[in-house]
Amino acid sequence: METAFALSASTSGAAPYSVEPWCIAGDHLKPAISPPKWLQGRLDAEWELVVPVVLHVEQDEDGEFIATDDFSTVYGNGRTPEEAITDYRQSLISYYEVLESHERDNEPTARLLRRLGRYLRRTHT
Repeated sequence: METAFALSASTSGAAPYSVEPWCIAGDHLKPAISPPKWLQGRLDAEWELVVPVVLHVEQDEDGEFIATDDFSTVYGNGRTPEEAITDYRQSLISYYEVLESHERDNEPTARLLRRLGRYLRRTHT
C-alpha cells in the first residue's frame, strides 16, 4: 500500500495549508489509518529514546497494523495500532541488543549500532 499526501486548505487559521496522508488502495484513495505518531522518552524501565522518533502506523491487507520508523528496518505489528507500537518498542530494543552482542564481529555491525545509538540508550536506574 502506497502513501500519498493531499494538500488541503485550513479553516482554523493556524496554518494556511495542511498535509493529509492518504493510502492508495487498488484504484482509489482512502484516508490513512492515522497520521504519523511521535514516540519519545522511556521505552521501558531500562531503555529510553534519545530523540523523538516518528512512527508510521498502517493497516495491511490482512487487517494487521504495522508500526515503522524512518531510520531503521525495525517494525512492530499487532491487532491494534497500540499493539503494533508496543511491539515496535520491544523490537527496537531487541535489535539494539543483537547489534550490541555482535559489535566486535565486523565494522558494518558496529556502524549500525552507533547509528541506532543516536536514537536509543540504556537508562541508569
